[in-house]
Amino acid sequence: MIAMKLRMKGLALALLTIPAAASAYTDMSDIAEEIAQSVVLIWYQEADRDFASYGTGFAIDTLGHILTCDHVIANRKSVTVAFPVDGRERNLPAEIVARNPVIDTAILKIDYTGMKPVRLGESGGLRMGSFLAFVGYPLGYTVEAELAPSLTTGYVSALRKWRVVPRGPRLRMLQIDCTVAIGTSGSPVFDPSTGTVVGMMKSHIRTAGMVLHDEDVLGAIQQLPQELAVSAGIGLALPIDPIAGFVRASGVELP
Repeated sequence: MIAMKLRMKGLALALLTIPAAASAYTDMSDIAEEIAQSVVLIWYQEADRDFASYGTGFAIDTLGHILTCDHVIANRKSVTVAFPVDGRERNLPAEIVARNPVIDTAILKIDYTGMKPVRLGESGGLRMGSFLAFVGYPLGYTVEAELAPSLTTGYVSALRKWRVVPRGPRLRMLQIDCTVAIGTSGSPVFDPSTGTVVGMMKSHIRTAGMVLHDEDVLGAIQQLPQELAVSAGIGLALPIDPIAGFVRASGVELP
C-alpha cells in the first residue's frame, strides 16, 4: 500500500509539472506587454497619394533612438513616429540618424526620453524550430482603431541566405512560420522565454509565379504589383547580430 501511494504520488507530481513546463511557451503576457512599451508606429504621407505609408520600429535606448527597416523610411529625410502615452496618441517628428540598405536597417531619433528600450540578445544560436514572437503594427492603424501594437508568434522554419539588395552579399535571414502583414516591417522579434530581441521583422514574401533568376530573388518578388501578387505564407526577419554591429558602428551606445 505504501509503495502504491508513493507511485501514485510520483505520478501526480509528474502530471503537475507538465503544464508548468509548457506554459513557459504559451503564456507570454508579461513579456509581450513589456516589449509593446518599446514599439512605435512609423508613418509618412505619400505626396502623390491619398494614403500614408506605415511601418514599425522599437526603442533601443532611453535617448530617443528608434530602430526600423530601411525600406520603411524609403528615401525620406524625416518621418513621424506615433506611440501611446498615458492612453493618448502622441506623434513626433523623427530624424534619420543612420541607414544601411545592405542589411535593410535604419536608426531614427525623436525628441523624447520616456520610452522603455528593448534588451538586445544574440541570434547566432537560433535554429530551425526555435519559437519566436514579434510585436508590431499590422496594416498601420485607422482613425477608428486604438493605437496599440499586436503580438504574432511562430517558429523558425529555416535559416536561409538572401540578397537584401541587388548584387549585395547574401545574408543569413530567419524564415518564420507566421502571419506577416504590411506594416509590421521593423517589428522586434524576440525570444518569448527571455524577452530579449533576436531579430527584426523584414517582410512577407509575395509571388505571382516563378522567379527566373536568383540575382535579387527577395527584391524581385517583393516588387511585383500588388494586384498580381499573393502571399506565399513566408515571413523573413533580419537576425539581430549584424544589426547590433551596425548600431554600435553608428555611435549609438546600447544599454
